[in-house]
Amino acid sequence: MTISLPVIQTPIPPDFIDFGVGEPAPSLLPVDLLHRAAEICFDQNDPAFLQYGLEQGLDTERNYIHISILI
Repeated sequence: MTISLPVIQTPIPPDFIDFGVGEPAPSLLPVDLLHRAAEICFDQNDPAFLQYGLEQGLDTERNYIHISILI
């Protein structure tokens, strides 16, 4: 039996990278920046940054990723 889940479509601003189902193209993923951000988060030895869901994550990690992308 196959269970089909609904796909929720939400408009994504053009300057955002959508990490939704199958998006974006692998060539657009900022692997080096995400690697650096993850290293910094893991070095803090606080697993809270791994939480996901409705929460938007820890401000410090979100700000680091945001600033890294702008540089």
